[in-house]
Amino acid sequence: MEKGNRQVVVSTLQFACTDNVPTNLATAESCSLETLSTLKLAQRAKFIKNNW
Repeated sequence: MEKGNRQVVVSTLQFACTDNVPTNLATAESCSLETLSTLKLAQRAKFIKNNW
């Protein structure tokens, strides 16, 4: 993978995540634990650094 292509992949991934997160949040109390777990995972994923 060329260095120039990586930015495109990251941008596409970021776009897909930010586009889908609001529509995938469940407000039902029965889904609250899974929703909270997903949000915590997303918060931790922000700090992942790729050294490619």
